[in-house]
Amino acid sequence: MKLKTEMIVLHDRESLQKLALENHSIFWWNGQKAKSWSDLIHLIAKSLEFPEYFGSNQDALYDGLLDLAWIPNSNILIVIEHFEKILCDELITEPDAPSELLLLLQDVVTEWRHYAEVEEANIPKKNITFGFINSPKLKETFLQNNIEFREI
Repeated sequence: MKLKTEMIVLHDRESLQKLALENHSIFWWNGQKAKSWSDLIHLIAKSLEFPEYFGSNQDALYDGLLDLAWIPNSNILIVIEHFEKILCDELITEPDAPSELLLLLQDVVTEWRHYAEVEEANIPKKNITFGFINSPKLKETFLQNNIEFREI
């Protein structure tokens, strides 16, 4: 099964075996280690080796995910596990934080789908897929936010 730029919900870790992952750079984000936006941004920046000039805020996160020129592979799979724990420290003051994250990632997927390489920009096209190991309320959150996803 060839991956394309999209959001997918994986029934479990073993579902990854159904994916054609040759020629993919694979990154793993553990939601248990990202209890706040600060934690999450740090985890992503470290995982994807964002440049030092990368800012530590949501706008910079979005911009970084739309660059990735330093990753040589054009096919990127980012697996997110324990989504139910992600941003849990933010929920008291920002109950929609997980939805905001999904919407940000959906915007990244949409931008990459429609990206046309521009030589002056020096950013090669990436085929980026976000795979979520299924967890409580994950699909419900996708549906509530009208975010397209595929199940595997």
